[in-house]
Amino acid sequence: MSEFHTDGAILGTDESPDKLNRTVFAEYIADVMLTLPKDSGFVLSLEAPWGHGKTSVLNLIQKRFKEKEVKNQPIVCKFNPWMMGSAETLVQNLLVQLAASIELPDHVEDGKKAAKALLTYSEMFSVLKFVPGTEPWATLIKGVFEAVGKSTEKIADLKKLDIEKRRDEVVEALRDLDQQIVIIVDDIDRLPPKEVFEIVRLVKAVADFPCVVYILCYDPSYVEASLKSAQIEEPGLYLDKIVQMKLSLPVISGDDLEALFEQEYDALPREENVFPNMAERLNKLWYRGLREILETPRDIKRLFNRVRFVEPGCRGNVNRADLLALQAIALKANKVYQHLCKKTEAYIGVDIHRQFALNDPKAIISQNETERGKALAEAPVHYQDAVQKLLQELFPQLDNAGSFHHGYAATQGLIRLPDRLKIALSGGLPSQEVSYTDAIEFLSSNSHRSELLENILEKNLFPRFIHQLRIAADRTRVDNLESLIAQVGKVLDSPNDSIRQPKDSMGIFGITVTDSAKYLIIELLKKEDEPQRLSILQNLFENPKALTLSTSLVYDLCKRERTSEEQILTDSSQIDQLKVTWLETLKSIIQSAEILNLAESREIFLVLTLLNPDVLIRSIDTLIDSDEKFDKYIMAIAPRGISSNKGAFVHFGKGSSLENYGGEQRLKRRAEERLKDSLVQGELRFILSALLSRRQTYLSDGSEDI
Repeated sequence: MSEFHTDGAILGTDESPDKLNRTVFAEYIADVMLTLPKDSGFVLSLEAPWGHGKTSVLNLIQKRFKEKEVKNQPIVCKFNPWMMGSAETLVQNLLVQLAASIELPDHVEDGKKAAKALLTYSEMFSVLKFVPGTEPWATLIKGVFEAVGKSTEKIADLKKLDIEKRRDEVVEALRDLDQQIVIIVDDIDRLPPKEVFEIVRLVKAVADFPCVVYILCYDPSYVEASLKSAQIEEPGLYLDKIVQMKLSLPVISGDDLEALFEQEYDALPREENVFPNMAERLNKLWYRGLREILETPRDIKRLFNRVRFVEPGCRGNVNRADLLALQAIALKANKVYQHLCKKTEAYIGVDIHRQFALNDPKAIISQNETERGKALAEAPVHYQDAVQKLLQELFPQLDNAGSFHHGYAATQGLIRLPDRLKIALSGGLPSQEVSYTDAIEFLSSNSHRSELLENILEKNLFPRFIHQLRIAADRTRVDNLESLIAQVGKVLDSPNDSIRQPKDSMGIFGITVTDSAKYLIIELLKKEDEPQRLSILQNLFENPKALTLSTSLVYDLCKRERTSEEQILTDSSQIDQLKVTWLETLKSIIQSAEILNLAESREIFLVLTLLNPDVLIRSIDTLIDSDEKFDKYIMAIAPRGISSNKGAFVHFGKGSSLENYGGEQRLKRRAEERLKDSLVQGELRFILSALLSRRQTYLSDGSEDI
């Protein structure tokens, strides 16, 4: 069975139960109908707004009929005006439908007689159309014309007498049948206004047959408005003349509707405990607007149809409660949802497609207040306040006085964050997004780590993956931290340029992926006791394949001004020993000149000049003993920057400390020699020229600032 709901009503069976406690109400109606006098017709209306379950109550009534132990079960005729042609043929169509319902194999001869009388009576309504020659009534019409000529008045008189005779035959046949007939006319409030008027006229015209009971289902406000458009001055009184018993569906209690919502929510596929406070979040959203905009069982079914469609792609990455509230807004206030999709910065201050804002996000949100108001004004007035409250809960940025904890929002997958909102609006993980569940698995399962990391690197998503790891690390137990650190360190040392975006595309401006990885490792180390931290760091600093990460960490450890809360080691002698270990590992890399092949060699050289410049000075011969090595070395140590008008530049100014990098004169002599080589072109030539001139030189064209 499909997990998606159709618009079908419940049947009252075990498979399709009554969840709104309307069975008693429906059974009482059925019992009353079975006791009505049969000498004339009776019209009952079931009234409620669209979507409140009128058809479900009809099904419960019919179920009661079948369960009652009565001599003759009532004959049920379901008349669907949607399927019965034009308004002009409604009466005839109803009579034919009624005849078909009566003439069933288990009925006696009286049933056949009644059916025949109804069919004959229905023929008269084709005669009234004055369409000679139209089958199947051509013979009858021909006889009428031959008898009285073409006098319209005489034809009308003849037909009137004939119709009354045929109607009397129907009345007599139905009395002989002596069996209750229930004609159900549902979904009147789905018809165009003109057809609503015709249906009401139809019932008025043929409602007084004996043994016949009508059940009309409609939204009274819509039907009265339709009658008003048909020039009926007092539509309420007009209906009162036709309907003998007007019943309103029982009000759906808030408890019943909440129970239905909970049943639908519990039926969603189970999700691992990715976001532990999701139940609390859903409860808050329910009372901050959801319960007010979900007014009917149909609303809830339609909502969960939407949720079931988008949830699989968002699972584990977006808080399900937030996703559900967002889909509720899409369902009940679609203009607001469309505005959000088109202009996310109006709600969170950031365009999710660009992921950054040149202006203050609060200012952007404030500037879009009028646009948001226009979108909200398109929602039904009676729950605009509820939609507004829901928006403020989903996007606290909208409340000038409000604030939220970014870290908590990230670990809970709330859509107030640009990356989570992007997934929610996309209905799945965009191509440049990283799965939060993958981050959790990477931290918690050493056996899957290599496979996950390989997949991330293939997609060039390592910087974003580190960002997700930092979010997930707040509440995830790490399996084999030492192995994890070694794998991250190995990636940072790789020559893959895609992992070294200078700015994390998740909006962490100015933080390199190396820094982001360092902060991740520090947070993970803080969860270990200090002896374990020391052991893990010792192994890392001895690892020649994780030099970029160990360099970043050793520099952090050596910052004496850090507070005790920020430090991962408090014993200065231990830090000094780690520094020695790092230097020994670094020396071996320098001696083999392998350091020149590391993408982060500039940062390593910089830290080395700060912590122990003598090591680099003593090793300079090894690093520049060939043109190829010298070129790599000078490209690595060149101080770089960005200008707003001409882009990237290098500048060996006074602060470049060339003495610590091997000696200014020695490096200049080698630069002069290299510039004599005509094969030295492009960026390398510009850097060598900048070394000699000590001026700011632009890498786009080699021009200098004087």
